[in-house]
Amino acid sequence: MATDISIEDLRKAMVRPDASPRARANDRLKAQAFIDDQNIKIVEKIDGTKLTLLRRNNAFDPDDYTKNWYVAYKGNIIYPGEIRNLGDREEEIRASSSGTAQYSLVHAQLAKAHKNTAAIPQGTEFFLEFVQRKPTISRDYPQKHGIFLTLFGSTRYKALRSNLVSNITIENDEAKLRDYANLLGMQTFPVLFDGNLSTLMNLLAGIRSKSIERRYASKIDKLREAYDDKTIDRPLKIIDIVYDIFSDFDTALSAEHERSPAEGSVFKTSATQALYKTLRFDQHDDTHRHAIKQKFKAETPEAEQAYWSGIYEISKEISAVIAPSQKRNIPEGDLNASLENAHNLCYFDAKIANRLKLLNHPKLLIQRQEDLFLTTKNLVMQRLETGTKNGISIGIFVVAGKPVHAGHWEMIRLASKECDEALIITSTAGRDELPAGVMVDAWSAILEQQFYKDFPNATLIISGESPLNVAINKIRSLKDVVSKFMFYSDDEDAKGKYSLSRLSGLLKDPTALEKIEQRAVSRSETIQISGTQMREYLTADDKKSFEMFVPQTLNKAMKDKYWRILKGEQENIQDSKNRKSVLSYLWENLHRK
Repeated sequence: MATDISIEDLRKAMVRPDASPRARANDRLKAQAFIDDQNIKIVEKIDGTKLTLLRRNNAFDPDDYTKNWYVAYKGNIIYPGEIRNLGDREEEIRASSSGTAQYSLVHAQLAKAHKNTAAIPQGTEFFLEFVQRKPTISRDYPQKHGIFLTLFGSTRYKALRSNLVSNITIENDEAKLRDYANLLGMQTFPVLFDGNLSTLMNLLAGIRSKSIERRYASKIDKLREAYDDKTIDRPLKIIDIVYDIFSDFDTALSAEHERSPAEGSVFKTSATQALYKTLRFDQHDDTHRHAIKQKFKAETPEAEQAYWSGIYEISKEISAVIAPSQKRNIPEGDLNASLENAHNLCYFDAKIANRLKLLNHPKLLIQRQEDLFLTTKNLVMQRLETGTKNGISIGIFVVAGKPVHAGHWEMIRLASKECDEALIITSTAGRDELPAGVMVDAWSAILEQQFYKDFPNATLIISGESPLNVAINKIRSLKDVVSKFMFYSDDEDAKGKYSLSRLSGLLKDPTALEKIEQRAVSRSETIQISGTQMREYLTADDKKSFEMFVPQTLNKAMKDKYWRILKGEQENIQDSKNRKSVLSYLWENLHRK
């Protein structure tokens, strides 16, 4: 999964200096409710790389972690062969690596902890925040290579050669998250505050960080002034000073003798489970980010281009040796072996190392070898996975599904019948008479089990973000594996919101766009029913008509339960629970890099 999570900025949400009088009054109410919240938890927002760790659906092998786990970055599996023998260069990697060699440290930790993980259920997915050295990360933490476990849940997944496609159901259990972190030898995000902000004394009592204690002490006069304020703007002033404290402090990934600024923090309220963030002033500063990237670049664009041209020439030679002919559907073990052969040449061949040293660039040898391996891996994958025109086809159907009806089911049937794999993407959002989260309940309790029974070659993704954005990201990440993406929609949407011109504007990737085909489906090809009609049946209590147009592979009991869930009559199925689950996802999955 690759999802960009957006959390509202605390100051922008409540302290808007240019707001109208009416908006400012609303801000005061919102700020006061925030201050009065009985328990607010604040954690440090760490700027790292988001990785996926997945317990595979097979028997536990206590002697070989590689048999039971996938590690992936943005859906791209990091196979053990890619990092083999880098343990011998661990000290060099920790000191100098700026790229993918650092993932060997994640594999090493997993290998170390594996014997303790037998109790972790098959099909459990974890998201990790990995603190590494990388040009696109804005913070240069003194303590690098920490691995933070951010969320977990059961998942359905498929490995499409080197790409991992998964659909996680988040489990909102912080105690269990900490237990899993202990089993895996990983950490959870550093807690800065746990308490409430209703008084100055309560603010002090809730602090859990020495750095925040120092910030509190340095701002004590302004804090007293804000809390003692008698005007109607008192809550806004408190929020303003709280923002200052929790946006500019020393990261937990530094020591007393080597303090370094944090990226910011994230707040989670107890009353509404709302999330807010604070960011250090330089987090989105272009000059700051450019300075970091420039550390890893040549002095001139021409020199940078010459360096990468040299890397590419060596990569072509290696890939021609590793994969001299184009193949399709090679076994996972053979793919891993090919990557290991490429890895050995890129990292351990003395002649290739000497050629790399001759390139004019400030990068160290290990950094040049990382660039060489990643470029070579891409070339090898193109040969071994895609072949010429022999890659797999994927049918993509973005469905609102509020509620899911027989017309949607027939569209899914078309996609799964006409393509090698089908990817069905829907959202957690609500509409009209169906509040947010209700369809998540329905999928979980009724539809999902029938979905995988009816369409074994399909994968379902239920996302908190725009389903179309999810689809675009999947197309980008799978473009080197897939020969054809068939984009399914009704004929009206094919000319409008899902037109090729709009997909092109969102995708901005000519290679991927060449592989997209529009599949405009008229309702005469499926079943003539709409979501609007289905919601009208719900409103009118017309259960008979409703059940005529639900997916017809559901049995009578399932149809009845589906109706009761959507009507809000089903016991132990609570929309609030699922809203909390989605918010928990946002809380734990603070951001992705």
